[in-house]
Amino acid sequence: MRILVNPDALGALGAQQARAVSDIQDVLRRANGALNSLDWESRHRINIEGLMQRAVEQGNALVVQGNAMSKYLAQKAQAFQEADSQPAGFWDSLNASATPLFRGWPSMPVVGIGSLIGGAMLPAVMPMVRGLDWIRKLIFPEKPPVRLIPRPDGTLQPMPAPPLPPPGTGAQGPVAIPVPRLRQYDGPWKDLAVGSGTWQSSGCLMTDVAMVVKHNTPGVNVDRAFMEKLRDSVTVPNGNLAWDKAAGYLKSEYGLTLVRETTTSVDRVLAKALENARQGIPTIVGVDNPQHWVTITGYTGSDPGRLSAADFTINDPGYSRHNTLSDLLANKAFQSAHVKAVATISKQ
Repeated sequence: MRILVNPDALGALGAQQARAVSDIQDVLRRANGALNSLDWESRHRINIEGLMQRAVEQGNALVVQGNAMSKYLAQKAQAFQEADSQPAGFWDSLNASATPLFRGWPSMPVVGIGSLIGGAMLPAVMPMVRGLDWIRKLIFPEKPPVRLIPRPDGTLQPMPAPPLPPPGTGAQGPVAIPVPRLRQYDGPWKDLAVGSGTWQSSGCLMTDVAMVVKHNTPGVNVDRAFMEKLRDSVTVPNGNLAWDKAAGYLKSEYGLTLVRETTTSVDRVLAKALENARQGIPTIVGVDNPQHWVTITGYTGSDPGRLSAADFTINDPGYSRHNTLSDLLANKAFQSAHVKAVATISKQ
């Protein structure tokens, strides 16, 4: 039995998947624009923002999965196209040259190589077909060598496979990190004093910290008492976050490690965010002029060699309409802003 694959149809299916992803992104943009046209009181009163956020999270998850599927289909279409480009008489000539090799083998029936491939005698022809690079890629994908470790009794056993990455992460493709979204201007903490202002006006960074703590320790109840304790433990009297105090508090209270890096390079920020995302770690990013902090929650791009702010999804504690880092930087209020630092909070 032969399985026929049409590479053109497979490629068309991949393109169709990519168009569906684009349609989803367009719907999300239009829905976000409609939300922003409502006055804040109306949104708050009927909880539209909460419903919209859940829809955005589900839509972003579909975008991540759709991009991955589109890329997979395109790669398979190319692989089958390469296989299909072999000369028409290739298999006949290979069959004719290989069959005599088996005539003198005891109890070896005289069969064509096409019958061997996919049958129980596959190992007999493996040395020949492994030399054909395009077949090797399709039929014999390379596997890492098996490493052996000693058992207590001195015998050897295969080394256990490394743990799977968190859901939505991987070495390639888009990434979505399920970071809960919190707002500095909405919730029981919004009127808490922060320096000379309030949480609503000055609590963006601590809200980012709270989101990442909640992501790493889902059992934590983020309420007014949580935010008060966080403020008292990580800030100085003027309301600014003291990084050393914050690192000590997060380590002792939640077993989390805080690492901060000062940089004014957008390229460095994006590279660090992608590196973290591959490990399922959110990245907190700060800008100056005016000062503001957001949390990067995923990567939706397809070319790690050409990163852009539009490739990174964010949770912005101060602006509901900001869904990507480029949304923040395109806001007129931040037209003179520049990045100043990145921070990670993780279990590492």
